[in-house]
Amino acid sequence: TKYTLSENKEEGTQTLNEELHQLNETKREQQSGEEKKRAEADELKKIQSSKQALQKELDKRKASSKRLEGIIANHLAKEEISRKAKEKELKRRMAERKKKLAGGKKLTKHEEHEEVQDKIEAKSLAGPHSLSWPTSSHKVVQGFGEHRNKELGTVTMNLGIDIGTSNGSAVRSSGDGVVSLISSLPSYGTIIIIRHGGGVHTVYADLGGVNVSTGSDVSKGPAML
Repeated sequence: TKYTLSENKEEGTQTLNEELHQLNETKREQQSGEEKKRAEADELKKIQSSKQALQKELDKRKASSKRLEGIIANHLAKEEISRKAKEKELKRRMAERKKKLAGGKKLTKHEEHEEVQDKIEAKSLAGPHSLSWPTSSHKVVQGFGEHRNKELGTVTMNLGIDIGTSNGSAVRSSGDGVVSLISSLPSYGTIIIIRHGGGVHTVYADLGGVNVSTGSDVSKGPAML
């Protein structure tokens, strides 16, 4: 009887240990499942927060994009009026000198100097035949036009081309011209508009800073950033 009781006790102890082990395993699985759920919940919060931040930045960029479009349109409208007035005055002076020469009269030294200056101005008003890259990098990371964000399902309008280059890289004028506007906008940083003549302008945005001023003559060489 003693032997039988001893065996039963050992079996009972073993069974109890197995059940306790099973309970511990179940508890660990439950804890692991809860931890996984918490981790997934935290990750979801991070994703949602990231999406909200991205959406906020896109909204800011959209608003700034519209403002930039308005700034460019208004500025170019004023520039065009000025350009046409200069062309008209230039043609008038050239016609007067031509008429004087046709009548057998000689030009004064002042008129000769004026003619040289007018030729230089006429050349500048004609505009460039081509434009150069403003950076050493030629990598276009986003082209001109509408772009859809797959993650948010939104559409943004890019007014130019985005060139990928390292932070602090030099930015140069794409051609000879005059700095006609320096401004800044949220999410666009510092903005420069350069007048190249012939109604051609180039706009540079996302600049960290500038070393030119409004009215400065620029060429393809000197860096603006």
